[in-house]
Amino acid sequence: DDLLGRPERRLYSCTPGNCTTSAADGSFSIPNDWPRYRWRARAWAEGFAPAYSAEVQGSAAGIELELSAGGTLAGELRLAGSNPAGIRLSAHRGDKLESSRCQVGRRIHVLTQADGSYRLPHLEPGPWLLAPELSPGALQALGWSAKDGELARATPFVLSVTEGRETLANLDLRQPGGSCRLRGTLTVGDQIRAGYAYLLLPGEHPIRVASCGVAEGGRFELATRAPGTYRLVVHAGPGHYEFRLVTDLVTLVDGEQSWERSLTPDQWKEEGVRLDPE
Repeated sequence: DDLLGRPERRLYSCTPGNCTTSAADGSFSIPNDWPRYRWRARAWAEGFAPAYSAEVQGSAAGIELELSAGGTLAGELRLAGSNPAGIRLSAHRGDKLESSRCQVGRRIHVLTQADGSYRLPHLEPGPWLLAPELSPGALQALGWSAKDGELARATPFVLSVTEGRETLANLDLRQPGGSCRLRGTLTVGDQIRAGYAYLLLPGEHPIRVASCGVAEGGRFELATRAPGTYRLVVHAGPGHYEFRLVTDLVTLVDGEQSWERSLTPDQWKEEGVRLDPE
């Protein structure tokens, strides 16, 4: 985390066993399976944005959480020659919401109206990812393949929510993938044969907005719909248990750009390599 410049580790790491429902008077008790770690309590209810406690360690009492109204995302979905009604949109703040983790209030869904409009109220302030989840029928109506649908879902819109405000965010889905594409190559002699790469949205909550595999020779390709500065992370090597991390800051614009770096084996440190100025 220090290497990536992240102020905090994790956004959501709750397991189902650590999730509980409050009583009628709002009281709650959460079992803590990991008392030696620092943690925060998170509360969520339908019609509200979540609230977080201060950081605590071990047992804690007297925690008070006050839910806010949050902010709203609203806009229109734009399609090429197709009916924009009834498209399912998924809003979330993480790229991996494993089934083993608590899903309460983590992913919010909405269907577009007859005119393609949508509205997502009571969202937590900060960055969000919004992507279409297209059914086979919707894909057929668009003239898209299943691969196009997966590309659209894997290239979410990056949006920002402000407490107490409605943010206008129109979604252009006339093309499945993003308009900013990064073709990258990392070489360390012949050591890079497999791995994965991803883009992090920098900030207080560094969200992963795009990911891909790394091919033989260190080649990878990433795409996003939002121009801007991202943290590139390449975790690769000759084999899974020999992966090492290399990270850099990249500024993406509309169109295609390249990132090519060549390190010597001596520069390729076990604890990782940060190429941007700290």
